[in-house]
Order: sequence, then C-alpha cells, then structure tokens
Amino acid sequence: MAFNETFSEDKTLWPLFRNSEFRKAMSLAIDRQEVNELTMFGLGSPRQGTVLPSTSYYEERWGAAYTDYDTDRANTMLDKVGLDKRTSDGWRMWQGKPLELTIEYVQTEGPKGEIIELVVQYWREVGIKTDMKEYQKPKYDARARAGQVQVSTWQLGVASEIAAWRLAASWGRHWGFSTQADYLRALLSQVVGHRW
Repeated sequence: MAFNETFSEDKTLWPLFRNSEFRKAMSLAIDRQEVNELTMFGLGSPRQGTVLPSTSYYEERWGAAYTDYDTDRANTMLDKVGLDKRTSDGWRMWQGKPLELTIEYVQTEGPKGEIIELVVQYWREVGIKTDMKEYQKPKYDARARAGQVQVSTWQLGVASEIAAWRLAASWGRHWGFSTQADYLRALLSQVVGHRW
C-alpha cells in the first residue's frame, strides 16, 4: 500500500500521509501471515515492499521493517500522530472529521482484490474507516497521474537487481535525483523511515 503524499482531492491529508510513524502504524496493522495463508496457501514470504534478498545491496531489515502484526503498537502509534479522537462509531478522526481511506487498485495480477479486502478489515479494526475500489487500468492510470488515488497498490515487478537499477536510471533522473544510488536510497527510506 502506498499513501499518496500529494493527494489532490484533500490537502489536509498531506501531513498525515507524509508522517512515517503513521505509515509504520498502518503497516503494523496488517496481518501478513494471515494474508499469506488465506490468499497464497501459505506459499508466500510475508515481507515489506522492497528489493529482493538476491540483490547485492539488500539488507534484511528492509524486508522485515514493520511487518510484525501488532495492533497494540499500531493503535498507540496512531494515537501519537494525532488520531486519538474517535467518532461515536469508533472511527478515528483527523482534523475534526472521520478519517476515510480508499484503497484503489487494478486487478491485473494475483489475488489483489482478496488481499485488499483483508487490509480493509485490518485497518478498520484499528479504527480507520477504509474502503476499496477497483478500476480498469486506463482509468486508474489517469487518476494516478492526476494525483487522485488516495491509497494505491501495485505488484513489485521491479524488485530484482537489474530491474531496480533500470528503474532507478529512468525514474531517478526524472524525479530530480542525481544518481541511481540516491534514488534507491530515497525509495528504501520510504519503507524503513530512515533518511541516509
């Protein structure tokens, strides 16, 4: 799941989505082992979205960062980032109104819809009112380019070393990074919440 830190339809969410403690809490609220058992027959390897362990620069902490299912810790962290007030129905509030998230996706690979249904359930259990919406790829792409996708998903098809470096070479310069390594560090910092 990726939170759009420049969500065009509600700029009041920018500080929350940019808060690494919020993103860590939302990660801790996902039961990856259950997702693996229910959608992958237990054959997957629950981990954080990062490069594969086979890459030369991989560090185990990247794959394991905030992947433990710990709703107590998630709830504490959510309270600390300013989501400590709730509606009478138990939904967490942000800036005086219920925080409502929508996970948008394209059903192009794997059991994505089933996984997102589980994530919706997990996030609701920690008081985040969450829904999901499926789009066809052209509509999703147009919404993403316009900054209208609030919470997005995509498979990690560029997690191998060669693909990651190729991606870094093309996107890194486009987004203002001077080297591939700078771009990869920035990407990985989003996962582990550490700036190099």
